[in-house]
Amino acid sequence: APVDLLIQRIGRLHRHKRDARPSGLVAPQMLIARPEGDSSAPDFGSSGYIYAPFILWRSWLTLEGREELNLPSNTTELIETVYGDFNPADFAPEIAKKLEAAQAKMLKDFGVEVYTADRNLIPKPNTEDFVTQPMQDLKDDEDPTLHEQIRAVTRLISPSVNLVCLHKMEDGSLNTEPDGKGTDIDLKRVPNKDEVKELLLHTVASHHYTVVKALAEKQHTKWKRKSALRYHIPMIFENGRCSIKDTKITLILDKELGLQTKKETL
Repeated sequence: APVDLLIQRIGRLHRHKRDARPSGLVAPQMLIARPEGDSSAPDFGSSGYIYAPFILWRSWLTLEGREELNLPSNTTELIETVYGDFNPADFAPEIAKKLEAAQAKMLKDFGVEVYTADRNLIPKPNTEDFVTQPMQDLKDDEDPTLHEQIRAVTRLISPSVNLVCLHKMEDGSLNTEPDGKGTDIDLKRVPNKDEVKELLLHTVASHHYTVVKALAEKQHTKWKRKSALRYHIPMIFENGRCSIKDTKITLILDKELGLQTKKETL
C-alpha cells in the first residue's frame, strides 16, 4: 500500500490497552509484503488495480533498505518523499524512464476520474447552466442493474453485487451459519425485522466482473419488499461452496479467508 496508508495501519497496532493479549501478539508487529521482481521492474499484482503503481513504486523505493521507522518524527519526510515533486534525475536511468511512464498513466487516469466526478457533481443553486442544462435525473446508486452514467455514484469503484451467504442443512432448510446454529431463513416469505438484521450481517459484496454480470438482475421476489434487502441476492452454500449458474465460477466461503471466487477448469 502507499506509504501514508502503511503509516496509518501501523498506528492501529495495539491502539487500545488490553490487560492480556494472546501468545505471539504481546508485542505489536507489522509485516509488509514486498512485490515480485526487483526495484527496476516490480510487479504489484492486484494491488496495482487499487493504488497507482507509480505511488506504490515510490513507496517501495522510499522504504527499501530501511531497518527502522521512527514515527511520528519520520512521517512528514516519508510522505513528502513519495508524494512530493518527481525528479527523474534522482533515480537510476533504467528506473527513471519507467517511473515517468507510470506517472504519466497515473495523471491520465486521474484526469478521467476528475471528468467523471464533474459529470456527476450537483450544480450550485445559482449556476447559469442549471436552467439550460439541468442535472440529469440520477438513480439509486445501490441498483447494480443501472449504467454508471445514470447512477448517483459517490465512489469511483467497479460495480458490485451484495451476496447474502446462506447454508443448506441436511434437512434442506437454510441457516445463516454452516453449523445450523444461526437464524433459520425461509426464502418463501418476507423476512421480519430481526431476520433482516441477520441477513445484512451475513452479506458480502463482490466486485468480480463475471459474478456481477451473472447476478446483477437476480432480485429476490420476497426481499424486494424490504428496502434494506432490495438489491441483495441469496446465495446457497453447500459444504462451503456455491456454483453460479451458467458460469464457471464457484464461490467458496471460508471463516478465515472470507469469500473466494474460483474459476473452474475442465
